[in-house]
Amino acid sequence: MKRKQARFTVVVFLVLLFGLSLANALKKDTIFSENENRYLAGKPEWSVARFFDGVFGQEFETYLTDQFLGRDAWVSVKTLAELAMGKRESNHVFFAKDGYLIERHDASELASSYYEKNCSYLSQFIAAQTEKLGMGRVQVLLAPAASQVLTEKLPAYAPGWASRELSDHLRPLLPEGTLVDVQPVLAEAQDSYIYYRTDHHWTTLGAYYAYRVWMNARGETPWQLDDFQAEPLSHTFLGTVYSKANYPFAEPDTMYRYCPVREDIRVTVTYNQEEEVTYSSLYMEEYLSQKDQYPVYLNGNQALTRIRTNVEEERKLLIIKDSYANSFTPFAVNHFQEVQMIDLRYFNGSLSAYIQGEGITDLLFLYGGPQFIEDRNLGKLLR
Repeated sequence: MKRKQARFTVVVFLVLLFGLSLANALKKDTIFSENENRYLAGKPEWSVARFFDGVFGQEFETYLTDQFLGRDAWVSVKTLAELAMGKRESNHVFFAKDGYLIERHDASELASSYYEKNCSYLSQFIAAQTEKLGMGRVQVLLAPAASQVLTEKLPAYAPGWASRELSDHLRPLLPEGTLVDVQPVLAEAQDSYIYYRTDHHWTTLGAYYAYRVWMNARGETPWQLDDFQAEPLSHTFLGTVYSKANYPFAEPDTMYRYCPVREDIRVTVTYNQEEEVTYSSLYMEEYLSQKDQYPVYLNGNQALTRIRTNVEEERKLLIIKDSYANSFTPFAVNHFQEVQMIDLRYFNGSLSAYIQGEGITDLLFLYGGPQFIEDRNLGKLLR
């Protein structure tokens, strides 16, 4: 009887193994994962040289992982199994207090081969632009990750690195007064809804607190919180960290926009020099019907975004940015006649020539801290 059960188990195992292998072989490759908001690995190119140097093997392993049949469901099963075993982390995501899914950031990130290069690129660029535009006109703001602010929500003994390690390293490399440190203010407000539970970005409220610190650093008066009316855009947002963990019981986030109530600020928005297509809103609500709702803020990541306002002060602000700036910029537009945003991932021109040609008067470099360390496009700052 036991021998029959053993044979049956082996047969079932082999059927599942070969069945899944056959199904994966016959399955058409998925190009884009809407759940993870990224392009999946395609079948790697084979060659003798790539095989023997190990590149083909690494790429094929990534390909199999990305294209495995029912991948999202298997990730969910893995996450639930690890939680059942008492683990508080899965796929580099901490299961933190109050329903937060917080992306893990290790100290090893500071050993990235891009870290010193990016600090050098940034310091040279900021020094040159400060000399051209003047002191007080140029700032650097690196947004801390949720794990560096919401420390009381993390599991005990969660590893990581403090944002001050980056700021302490970068500050002496930059002109005096250009580095804006938002960490203390965000830490004081950590009991408020300043980071999404399921996404790595700060919320619009978190962006507001950063805007306030930035304005004070410029010697200007920020608008108060009661100068805005918070309006919900969505109650169903599941962000990037949710997609990494694929935790089926995650509570969706609420996304807000903060509308000025004391002044009638009007905007005209164009993207990528398409002057014939203009928008009268900073929010693209058509994205709210998609899985990735974050591009509701200023149409996501575009090479060039130009926002003209009815503000009378004839100043032009350029924000060199990653996606942390998308919910920050709607606060900045209330103080400038024009705000432009450049995303170096998609912009291939000369920044120095662009700044001079556009008559830019003020400059802000705004990135997520961990994203700044790993970014491979910052060499474009020196073009």
